Amino acid sequence: MPRSMDLFRVRLNCIDHYQATPSRHDPQLRNDVRPSQLSKGPKVPVVRIFGSTETGQKVCAHVHGAFPYLYVEYEGGLASEEVGPFIYRLHLSIDHALAVSYRRDQYGDHAKFVARITLVKGIPLYGFHVGYRFFLKIYMFDPIVMTRLADLLQQGVIMKQKFQPYEAHLQYLLQFMVDYNLYGCDYLDSSRTTFRSPVPEHDQGSNSSHLWHSLSVPSDDITDDSTTLPRASHCSIEVDICVQNIVNRKMVKERPLHHNFTERISPVPKDLKYVYSMAWLWRDETRRRKRQMTRPWQGNSPFSREVLVTMSADPRDSQPQGWIHEEEYREEIEQLALTEMANLNGLEVDFSSFTEPPELERNVKTALQSVEDLYPSKLMPALGLSSNMSQSTHDPASSIEVDEDKALEVQSDDVFFPDDSDEEALMELAEVVHMDEARLQGQAGIIGPSDTENANQAVASQLPPHLSISGLSPRVLATGRLPVVPVSAELLGAAEDEGLLSRVKKLDNLSSEKRPALKRSGSVASMISSPRKRLKREMQSVAIDDSTSNGLDVTQAKGDETEPCSRRRLTVDSTKRRNRPSPVSDSVHSNQTLSFAIVKDQHDPNTKLRLSQKSPIAASENSTMSKQASFAQNNVGHDGTQLSASSSLLPSSGYDSQPQAFNLQRAVAGYCRHPTLVFAPPPPSLIECVAMSGYNLPDVIYQDAFYSEEKDVPERKREYAGREYRLDSNTIPFLPQFDPAGSSLAASGVAQAPALGKSSLNQQLDQQRRDCSWKSWEFALSPPSCQSVKVWLDEKRALEKRMKESRRRVSIPTASLSQIDGPTPKNKHGFKFTQKQKSTSVEHEVQYMSTMSLEIHVNTRGKFVPNPEEDEVQCIFWACKSDETAQNTQESADAVQSGILVVCADGALTRQARRYARAEVIEENSELDLMVRMAEIVKTYDPDVLTGFEVHGSSWGYLIERARCKYDYNLCDEFSRMKSDSHGRFGKNNDRWGFNTTSTIRVTGRHVINIWRAMQSELNLLQYTMENVAWHLLHRRVPHYSWKTLTQWYQSGKAGDLCKLLRYYQTRTRLDIQVLEANELIPRTSEQARLLGVDFFSVLSRGSQFKVESIMFRIAKPENFIFVSPSRKQVGGQNALECLPLVMEPQSAFYNSPLLVLDFQSLYPSVMIAYNYCYSTFLGRIKDWRGTNKMGFTEYRRQEGLLVLLQDHINIAPNGMMYAKAEIRTSLLAKMLTEILETRVMVKSGMKKDKEDKTLQQLLNNRQLALKLLANVTYGYTSASFSGRMPCSEIADSIVQTARETLERAIAHIHSDPRWGAEVVYGDTDSLFVYLKGRTRDQAFDIGNEMAKAITDMNPRPVKLKFEKVYHPCLLLAKKRYVGYKYESKDQVKPEFDAKGIETVRRDGTPAEQKMEEKALRLLFETADLSQVKRYFQKQCDKIMRGAVSVQDFSFAREVRLGTYSGKGPPPAGALISTKKMLEDARAEPQYGERVPYVVITGAPGARLIDRCVAPEDLLANPHWQLDAEYYMSKNIIPPLERIFNLVGANVRQWYDEMPKVQRIHQATAGRGSKKSTLEWYLRSTHCLVCNAKFADEGHSLCRPCRADAPASLLALQTRLAADERRFQEVLTACRSCSGMSPLEEVRCDSRDCPVFWTRMRQRTKLAGTRASAGPVIRGLVEGSERAALEW
Repeated sequence: MPRSMDLFRVRLNCIDHYQATPSRHDPQLRNDVRPSQLSKGPKVPVVRIFGSTETGQKVCAHVHGAFPYLYVEYEGGLASEEVGPFIYRLHLSIDHALAVSYRRDQYGDHAKFVARITLVKGIPLYGFHVGYRFFLKIYMFDPIVMTRLADLLQQGVIMKQKFQPYEAHLQYLLQFMVDYNLYGCDYLDSSRTTFRSPVPEHDQGSNSSHLWHSLSVPSDDITDDSTTLPRASHCSIEVDICVQNIVNRKMVKERPLHHNFTERISPVPKDLKYVYSMAWLWRDETRRRKRQMTRPWQGNSPFSREVLVTMSADPRDSQPQGWIHEEEYREEIEQLALTEMANLNGLEVDFSSFTEPPELERNVKTALQSVEDLYPSKLMPALGLSSNMSQSTHDPASSIEVDEDKALEVQSDDVFFPDDSDEEALMELAEVVHMDEARLQGQAGIIGPSDTENANQAVASQLPPHLSISGLSPRVLATGRLPVVPVSAELLGAAEDEGLLSRVKKLDNLSSEKRPALKRSGSVASMISSPRKRLKREMQSVAIDDSTSNGLDVTQAKGDETEPCSRRRLTVDSTKRRNRPSPVSDSVHSNQTLSFAIVKDQHDPNTKLRLSQKSPIAASENSTMSKQASFAQNNVGHDGTQLSASSSLLPSSGYDSQPQAFNLQRAVAGYCRHPTLVFAPPPPSLIECVAMSGYNLPDVIYQDAFYSEEKDVPERKREYAGREYRLDSNTIPFLPQFDPAGSSLAASGVAQAPALGKSSLNQQLDQQRRDCSWKSWEFALSPPSCQSVKVWLDEKRALEKRMKESRRRVSIPTASLSQIDGPTPKNKHGFKFTQKQKSTSVEHEVQYMSTMSLEIHVNTRGKFVPNPEEDEVQCIFWACKSDETAQNTQESADAVQSGILVVCADGALTRQARRYARAEVIEENSELDLMVRMAEIVKTYDPDVLTGFEVHGSSWGYLIERARCKYDYNLCDEFSRMKSDSHGRFGKNNDRWGFNTTSTIRVTGRHVINIWRAMQSELNLLQYTMENVAWHLLHRRVPHYSWKTLTQWYQSGKAGDLCKLLRYYQTRTRLDIQVLEANELIPRTSEQARLLGVDFFSVLSRGSQFKVESIMFRIAKPENFIFVSPSRKQVGGQNALECLPLVMEPQSAFYNSPLLVLDFQSLYPSVMIAYNYCYSTFLGRIKDWRGTNKMGFTEYRRQEGLLVLLQDHINIAPNGMMYAKAEIRTSLLAKMLTEILETRVMVKSGMKKDKEDKTLQQLLNNRQLALKLLANVTYGYTSASFSGRMPCSEIADSIVQTARETLERAIAHIHSDPRWGAEVVYGDTDSLFVYLKGRTRDQAFDIGNEMAKAITDMNPRPVKLKFEKVYHPCLLLAKKRYVGYKYESKDQVKPEFDAKGIETVRRDGTPAEQKMEEKALRLLFETADLSQVKRYFQKQCDKIMRGAVSVQDFSFAREVRLGTYSGKGPPPAGALISTKKMLEDARAEPQYGERVPYVVITGAPGARLIDRCVAPEDLLANPHWQLDAEYYMSKNIIPPLERIFNLVGANVRQWYDEMPKVQRIHQATAGRGSKKSTLEWYLRSTHCLVCNAKFADEGHSLCRPCRADAPASLLALQTRLAADERRFQEVLTACRSCSGMSPLEEVRCDSRDCPVFWTRMRQRTKLAGTRASAGPVIRGLVEGSERAALEW
């Protein structure tokens, strides 16, 4: 046999289990039973795996030897004479108790439940425990009794004592997959496999050498025993595998860490991968990247430094700063340690001798080793040793101890463990980005020490020969450099004697002084962004020759400092400011309580004028000193008086230069006899002048909301929510007074009341005219010329003529568009999802998950929906796609095989179908034969996935239900992969949960995917019909036809109709597969199954706790941790959650300056890693709760002396819990989360690297989504207080409170740094919204990055604050409701509209509401002009009132869940409409959670809203019904706009009230002489159809002048009718091209998701009205003209 055939590999696509009679492959559990008697014993569990080999052969594998188990604690002795009898009594007691509970004969053959009990050792996970504990591992025969057994153990029924079960909450199949290291959609490797006969014959035409067939399978490995092990499946290969031959199990290596303090001395290597699936990802990515590397780099790591960064906690930084009450906690821990030490009675404790194992402990297997308990090699010796016990002569009944009364109380339908909880909210998990530290250090090191005095004392170094006066220097402009004055030692000595000069202090000493700094360094952003340019500019402005030995370098001359002058020529004060630590940094990093407010008072006057409006320096002082250009002139006289003059040139840069210049003048005057000029510091540069921060002014003043038109400005102020708003215009009367000095509040960006209103301005001007005595002439406008007067007169006459003739002209108004004007869509056609382009640059990883879709045609009765009890199936359409087909044939990967099954007796229909269909057409004589043939096709193609768009009411569900109702034929079993032992089921009553969430159809060996239900959780749409899903996902318009139309086509017998029917259904079956492929549902689910270690179906159907447990158990099993299993009562008995995340109430407002969004990256997982929070590190409470050290649902009993030993290795949580530090024990949760986060960083780096490779992008994105899901729900596993499987409220509170105080500390740090001048206006759990008033967007990005780095440095690794984006501008409405223009990088030019929680992203409103709100917000953000918003709003309101809108834009679509509503009040509108439809047709029931559309129409006064809600198709069927414009405006559109624009002070409802209202009147039209049968006939208005003039003649439709001019009236009416007909034909042409119909065919499409459908219906109604009104008049005019012609 070839070497590659040594291992049998099968992909684990589907897994289940069944009970079977023991065979030779099952372990022999008793030594007194012969092999021939095995069939008489209890049935054993067999795991059944369906999948495919590496080459695509379908496999059914039966895995023998895996038994379900649980643990109970054992506290007896380890000697065999103690353990054996206890196990024997426990074994019999469990059997007896279960028999009593199930009401079976306690001594019969059906009373055997326990397979085996063994003694094992392990470490309880729930609490910090060191050293092994002993457990009894109880193996059972049937997994179904595990829940009952756990309940009996906990209630004290068995042996009349209570046992706490362990690992009873783990499902049997997941238990098996964890024990043997198996992962969903990954391979199971078997070293020895037995094939069931017959084996597939070898195909000579096949080129593959790795197929399992008759030539490659040895005859010894083929089972010929068809009686005990017959072939039970329809798969190509059927095998039997024993668990001891599973190779995957051998990959798991034991990590003995917790039996003592091993991890403290020899910690686990940081690069060790605990989970096989994660390690496989690293290996796969390493291979892929190495293939891309060039040859010289083959020996290096293919990963960059950012990818290999560790996410584990740094032991040195595990507690860098204290919590609010940490000092108190530390003192109490010391007291606890002292108390514990006193209880030890002088015994010394140390790490080496803390745990002393019993003598016989080494003979006991660990939990990991016990997986092999039932291997034949381990079981046979054990049976030989224990044979005496089983043959004991005493009565077994004497060993049974069972409380039978309690056993009977346990009901058969008790649910011991609740369903999985999906309550945990998923937090956004962002990518890890690491900044370049070397670059930041370089920036910090560029700026050296500087001295202001040096800059002021710079003088010329050399004098030209013609200058004899000492102290004079050449001009700077002529030399290009600043002069240097020669200074002698005598001058320095004199200056020093006078106290004018001193040594420069060290920066450390100066750091605490509060001295002003130079403003010329620019803003904070410029300091951070361009240090090199700044240095160059300052070196040019203060240029001093380094080689000059006699310059004013005082410290160098004195020899006290060795640093050259050039290093200190920059300003000292700016260096102090840059290098000085934050005044709060010491307090923040200490363990003291924060002494300042976390959130600023929004009513504080200082808060209104934010520090962000001032410069970082101006916020701390108000110096107004100015730079001086001074000169000192020393007269030659003998009086010695000194004259000086100074002139103020520019505002100061922030330091006092006057004393320094004056002292220097005195020093120079004392030495020099000639007049001396001393140059002041150079003038500021352009950048310094532009920077407003140096003048206590904001860098940018953003426009507040205003009215561009004066008439829109409200007359008075408006108060809303305790605030006063004054909205002004930007016209002259509303501008503030001109301020040349820039010292007014308006120059600081503070809005002021206008100095003059419009009326006040006019009054002032009138008063000035009266008071003015100066008379002057003004040039008036020139008079009009003769030519202009003639033109004006001609235009006036022509206008009058047109007005006179307008009565005879046909009036075709140019109406506005029928839809609401919304924002510019992101793409041309309004798709919500971008279509992914495929790439062939990566080798396709074959999944071998074949998919078959099915649709059926049923002839219905009229308008009824098909009913399986009455309507028979006429045609079945199927399509199948598999990787195997594409691999083994020449067809492309997109090839889909399809076919049609037809019920036809004479063959005529079949011949026609074969002529038009591009698929195989099979004819059957009866419906039952049709179903049997379909079952054969399923078995032939053997798909892994059965799918249909809606599998309950149609597709597979209808077929199964029809077979059951009509023929009592179970198609579920026929469609399965098994001949027997099928567990198929169907029906809402059989699986209510499946009906509501996934699918009720269960087919053994195959997965059933309900596409519309899957799309409901995948896509965000208003409707989930196939037409809408195909449009947004596939970008295709597909028609929809009613069942009535399809039935008419099928029964018509016309070839064209049959062709349309076949094309329609074939398209839909292919669309099913294309939708799944476009959404990547199957590949993504497979990838998640492979990563999480659960099977394919569990990814879709199980909750998050199930998936977390899969990874946790895989890490815990090698370390011999054992999980406790609490009952529902125990879970309910734990303490309530006490800590809440920090969710600040936002300061609701319109923010026109940049708003930063900072987000802690994976905050809860990072906290769990950084502070080592876990079950396995929990050391108890610092303060007891009611006298007990309560932990979750139990009491934690700490080992004596443990606190004394670990006193210096404790992490204290803010809620008063103690945890061991990582150097003692790395927590289980930390190991899991570290590996998940590190792997996700690696995967996302691959996505960044190969962006062009779409196939690889999809694969990597699927992987990182699975990792993100797992990391985010881990916290929820600890906090699930209702449905938790192993919760602990203390750990959950520790995580929440730590995260809360981390966020509060970040807020305090942001507020404490005056350089940023920032204000936190909103915070939510792990994110911060920081407002930077008056800052530019570039400055906001720089400050955001600086904030993120500073706060990240404050916290231990891996807690990281990430700067995500800038909103500019932004509206904060309420918690979790905000909207703004998003910028994610500096170079982003066009912003992205980003909304959270408001109506534009909610689906409980109407499309019109969403369009109007988003458009109004965009106008506000882009222009801040409320006049434009008002015009747009009123224009749309006018459309709505006139009815010039589409019904589609005003359809509500809300989910309907029939059966969940209370009967006390009226149901929701969608439920009522659905109920009315069900009264007409019971099969018209909507699916659970389906969105049912409805509209609101006008009604009688006082009519209830619920009575005015109708289906959109009913509105179309009744032309006299109208949309209720008043309801939509006042209840649907205005309220959300009010919530937004109230924050800027605008009154939207007042805008609506100001509008002229339009009242639509329906005109009743009928022929002449018709009977007046309705009330509207008596109330109808009499308007002329041609000129629309009102007239009194009731018997005519035209007025007298129009009747007199019959030809003109006839032309006008015929033109109007022809225009309507032309528009209708244009719409029909578009529909025919979409449906593929000929020009003369009737359009029957009724797709309500297509906007063209509503246009067609509207135009058809309009055309019908025009024909009804104008038709009789046209005929009358024609008859009249004919009579006139005859009379002539």
